[in-house]
Formats: sequence, C-alpha cells, structure tokens
Amino acid sequence: MIDAEKKAEVWFETMYDRQKGESPNDKSQKYHEDVFIRLSEPLKKMQSEYLAHVVQNCYQDRHMAADFTNVAQINQCKEQTHEKVAGQFFKDLAIHRESTKLVYYECLNKTGNDIHATLACVNKYLINMQADNDKLVTKFADNYPQYM
Repeated sequence: MIDAEKKAEVWFETMYDRQKGESPNDKSQKYHEDVFIRLSEPLKKMQSEYLAHVVQNCYQDRHMAADFTNVAQINQCKEQTHEKVAGQFFKDLAIHRESTKLVYYECLNKTGNDIHATLACVNKYLINMQADNDKLVTKFADNYPQYM
C-alpha cells in the first residue's frame, strides 16, 4: 500500500511505460524487414512488371501443348525474367547483408570472453544494418528510377 501511494505520488511517464522493450534479435528482425517496408511500393511495381513479362514471354504456344507442358522451360524463363527485372537489387541486398554479418562474426571472434565487447559488437551490427538499409534504398532509387 505504501509503495502504491509512493508510486502514484512520484510517477514519471517514460518510453518504457508506453512501448514494449526490444531485444537485439527483435531489432535485427525489424531492420531486416525495414528495407522491404521502405521500398514496398517500388517493389510492388517491380513485381507487377515481372509478372507482365512472364505472362508475355514465358507462356508461349510452343511451350504449352495439350498433352505436354514444358514446365522446365517455363521455370527457366521465369528465372531469367526475374534476374533481368530484379536481379541486381537482390544481389545488392545479399551482398550488403553478408558483408554486415561477416563484420559482426569477425568482431565476435576478436572479443573472446569479454561480455562488454560482445555487446559492442551487437550494437555495431545493428547500426550497420540501419546504414545498409539506407544504402540499399539509395541504390534502388539510382538503379530503378522507373519504379520510384
């Protein structure tokens, strides 16, 4: 009872009262999704163009017969079309993510058993992910201005 009265008397609202705490894993997941959230509309336009190209080029009469559908040829055409339309973006995404992950693992190897250095590596990893997202959005805008 005394604690409740004291808490009501001296109560300051903080961000911890308003939002749920996030672990480094939660933040990492959020940053992985952030690039797709920020590029949602342009990626939808890219996907729409990809599907239009697939319908136009991959489902031709020579691949579609009543008794035999050449599924392998259709799938190969889809892969080539996807590579042509969106391949560079997904290559850049993989390169940035792998680079950040490699820097993180190297940092962890250098820390040994030092918990403070390990926490610094985790924080650096999260900061690098945010920077990667900014670079990817900028690079997407430069490489694909027709979707922006």
